Amino acid sequence: GVIKILSDNLDIHSLAILLRVNRFFAEATLPFLYAEPFRGHFRTLEGWTERRSLLLARTLLRQVLVDDLTPILRTFYFGHQDFDCSTDLVPAGDPEPYTPVLHYLHQIRNLFLDAFPRCELSCDHMAAFLKSVDLHSQYVADDLYGGVDPDYSYYFIAHAFREDIRRQLSWALCVPESVQTLSIAVSDSGRFLERVERFSRLSSVRFFFDKQHEFGRDWVKRMSPEAKVQELGFRGERRVHLETMVKFVREHTRIHKGILRHAICENVYHLQGTRVFCQICPEEYQMALLDCLPPLYNPKVLDTDNLRQFAFKFQETNLAFVKEFENVFADEQTMDFLETKGPFLHRCRSLRKVDIVTFSDQDLFEWAVQEKQEFDLLLSRGEVPETPLVPVEHVNIQFDREGYGPQIDSIAHGFGNTLDTLSVEWATSFNPFTELEQVPVAFGQFWNLPQLRSLSVKTNLAQLLLDPEALLGCPTLQEITLFDWVTDYTMMGLLPWKPACLPDLTILKLNGTAARMFNTDILHSSPKMEILNIGVGTNTVVDDIPDIRDILHLIPETCGVGFEQAAAGVEPAELPMLFPKWSWDWYLPCLRELFMTAEYALCFQFRMLRGTPNLETLSLDMQNTIYMDVHELERHEFTVDDLRDNDNDNNEMSRVKFIKLPKLINLQLVGSWNIGYEFWRTAFEAVMPNLLSVQESKCRGFDEQEWVSAIAVLPNLAKAYSSRYIWCGDPEIDEWTLRKLGLQEKDVEEEEDNGDVKEEEREVSFESEGEEEEEEEELAYEEVGQSWRPLMYGFGREPIPEADTFETEFRFEESNKVYVWQRSNISRSKAAVRS
Repeated sequence: GVIKILSDNLDIHSLAILLRVNRFFAEATLPFLYAEPFRGHFRTLEGWTERRSLLLARTLLRQVLVDDLTPILRTFYFGHQDFDCSTDLVPAGDPEPYTPVLHYLHQIRNLFLDAFPRCELSCDHMAAFLKSVDLHSQYVADDLYGGVDPDYSYYFIAHAFREDIRRQLSWALCVPESVQTLSIAVSDSGRFLERVERFSRLSSVRFFFDKQHEFGRDWVKRMSPEAKVQELGFRGERRVHLETMVKFVREHTRIHKGILRHAICENVYHLQGTRVFCQICPEEYQMALLDCLPPLYNPKVLDTDNLRQFAFKFQETNLAFVKEFENVFADEQTMDFLETKGPFLHRCRSLRKVDIVTFSDQDLFEWAVQEKQEFDLLLSRGEVPETPLVPVEHVNIQFDREGYGPQIDSIAHGFGNTLDTLSVEWATSFNPFTELEQVPVAFGQFWNLPQLRSLSVKTNLAQLLLDPEALLGCPTLQEITLFDWVTDYTMMGLLPWKPACLPDLTILKLNGTAARMFNTDILHSSPKMEILNIGVGTNTVVDDIPDIRDILHLIPETCGVGFEQAAAGVEPAELPMLFPKWSWDWYLPCLRELFMTAEYALCFQFRMLRGTPNLETLSLDMQNTIYMDVHELERHEFTVDDLRDNDNDNNEMSRVKFIKLPKLINLQLVGSWNIGYEFWRTAFEAVMPNLLSVQESKCRGFDEQEWVSAIAVLPNLAKAYSSRYIWCGDPEIDEWTLRKLGLQEKDVEEEEDNGDVKEEEREVSFESEGEEEEEEEELAYEEVGQSWRPLMYGFGREPIPEADTFETEFRFEESNKVYVWQRSNISRSKAAVRS
């Protein structure tokens, strides 16, 4: 029990120590320690360095027969001067009693050498090493890339060298009578075929390509006639190796019936974006391997590793014990092949988790709805159903076809009694510049999901329409994430959600249509809320704030002057009465993070913060919106007078009580608000004194001196950022604006020098790209420079600990690349003097 716990926790150091206790501990520990000696995650453990991995390889190779210890293994693992070749892990005091016990090779059951121990060799060192073992000339002769492009020769030789070591190490460390899972080089199949009768326990074999026998048509076209003849010879040699591979599996299944359960030949892509070292196993040989294998034996998981084997033995496979089904990484060819076989999920009577990507319009869960209806009908008659429903708890599904709303309902209706997690996404990668209009995704009618804890639906460009009564049937929800990127529509036709009671709700993230259909009465019944994120749009397109007529329900009776003016011309009959009024007075004592964008940031009322004493992050972002009216934030919005029913008291500073947010450490305000110095000073002194990070952008009503003076009162501030834009119609720099801001013109020569440096850095960063892309990038840069609208922005850097000062910088950028700037260091003590 203790040894197994150490093995499960990957405590290799403790297991190695147990080998030295006594003979009995050694016998019990070895099967755990050496079951899979070269597991890839061992290298991530503290102390499991490449040196120790090489020592392990040497310990094992010392027990290899002399004939199997090839010159390349002997030289590579024992001839390198950087490592101690005399290290012996057998106790030196009394080795005799331990020697028979510590026969490590016989304990190896899983021999997958994907992470086999190796060291990095420089180009010159590697060439010298290969010549010492008479392999360099052989690799050069096999290199057909060098005749086309000499730059690839080094990569070819390095790859061939690595695979040669891997192939020989796999053969040397393999004890046929003990190994259960094994990786075999395709070119080495013949040697293993000669010993096939000894692999009595082998249950899984994985073949990998070690020799470069496929070069691709583009490379072959550029080869010399002699190289093309050699390439044809490689193709014939490769065909022989693949046939030997299939023969090994066929002979093993004939000799050791029912033992081998899994066999696959892996496709390999060694360099991304090219066909260099790319090796694809032909489909005919993959099918031949599957034909040799028996059906999967009572599988508990169907995933990428065994999905093809299941598809090949579709009817013979017993699926009654399958608990998980996953095809996220399966190729479309396999799924198309499975689809021709017919439905099969209904055969998985123990299914609990589904993680799939759909490749067709077929409703994969229609059978579950029918079973549920028949089940409920029998119960209504007082009968006991003979077959229980499939107890699916977790569903994660990605669609690549439109109109998948009914399938979401099929999942909810078919597994309503047990469903715990439902996650739905649009499988195709989102392109924010596409003009494709997708069919709206409507779902949620007649839901009854008493066990559902997490609901996540992301439709991207398709409008997400959740039924207004859907959440009434999900009383145990803890997390809700509903996203679409639709921004160009009005509130007409949208219905608000019914006010569901969700006492366990902790995370609520709504974007797009779901945010505009949200009923804030839900917040009154969600005291455990920790994260609230409500907004519209994406970071790549302009957020469309609707007309003021459509968002009046967000505005309380007492609001800023800008809202009063905007709503003055709205007739009472035009006001949208379907949506409940936002009161902004919810009590959310557990709320830690609050994010709002678009109209929700525009209409935000600070009175909401009275009910969020544990708030840590507040972010209001209108940066990408087209709504430019000013939203005034007044100091009284931080008071607690309304909450304490003291409206009749006078508003003298001595009588005002402010909201307290002692845990707030991150503040972000991005938008066209008009904020005065008194707001910042009151906020930082009385409301949120423990801020670590402050960011504002595009706000108005204060200057640089006031901003620095306000943030100077924050004792724990680590980062402050302030930026704004000034647009001028005159193509020349507005001297009055510069003089008012206190900015001074920067030395043009210095700027040109900096420009040259920046240009050099830009060229270096893009030197790997094609010349055509560089020309396009340069053209775009020139087009931007022709704009006649100057841009002014500024930012505050981190405080300087030694000087106790803040360093701020403001820039004014114009089309002719003339920069005007100013830096000022304002000490914290001087800034605090201002009141």
